[in-house]
Amino acid sequence: MTEMKDGVCDLASGYRLTKNSDYAKKAEELLIHFFLKEETKMNPSLCYAQAIPGICSGRGIGLIDTIHLIDLPFGIEALRPVLQDWVYDGLRNWFSDYLNWMITHEYGVAERNEPNNHSVCWYAQAAVFAKFTENVQVLQECKEAFCERLLTEQMGTDGSFPLELGRTKPYNYSLFIMEIFSYLCQVLSDDELNLWEFSLADGRGMKKGLDFLLPFLEDKKKWCYGEDVEWFDAFPVQTSFLLFGGKAYQEERLLNLWENLPEARASHVEEVRRNTPAKHPYLWMDDVE
Repeated sequence: MTEMKDGVCDLASGYRLTKNSDYAKKAEELLIHFFLKEETKMNPSLCYAQAIPGICSGRGIGLIDTIHLIDLPFGIEALRPVLQDWVYDGLRNWFSDYLNWMITHEYGVAERNEPNNHSVCWYAQAAVFAKFTENVQVLQECKEAFCERLLTEQMGTDGSFPLELGRTKPYNYSLFIMEIFSYLCQVLSDDELNLWEFSLADGRGMKKGLDFLLPFLEDKKKWCYGEDVEWFDAFPVQTSFLLFGGKAYQEERLLNLWENLPEARASHVEEVRRNTPAKHPYLWMDDVE
């Protein structure tokens, strides 16, 4: 799945920059094979995700796996001028069906109600897929969840994420949840509500979260919340919240980190690649060529 997504998004980026239709044709071929061709397509559900043989056939927490599709709708939109209509419509139908499954199936409901980064991942996927399929109701529900639930439940008054700090990989997971929150801000912000600027009455918001993490990104030796049990030395890497936040706040410190940290896709550590889902952030942005 991740190889397909990265392949399509690389090709979409190539088409966006060069207008060479060969890139688009190959991307369309991959999309048809994965989502639309009867013999090879994936079903729009995760009934068997993270199954444990002899214990359960699937689990709600398995929905986090499709966070790695998060770039794909933006890649598809970049390819829209040259995609065949039946392909584009079929892809929108697939993501609409998957979004409906996420909302209605017991596994989706369970994942949405998880107390830590799993619920944020659910809402990030729902927001991106709802925007792609023009599901206005779900987009509004995601905005409300961001403002009324997710920040309230998960961010401390100092901008930290206490539930992530209490886990076995506090550094990695703190970066990861900020990454996912940034997806919500990037896709849901509009002229009526800019989630990058939104804050609760006590000041909790994206700016506070970035202010908490920034010193530990610039100088990891300052981190005082315990080392991760594994791969602590593999982080930090380029994460999209540095680019998105840097652009949103016109903050050079964030943009400098984005430019100078190692690329996540180049890491030999699978955990690094897994915990940086959006590897094609420029496709999310209209003002970048």
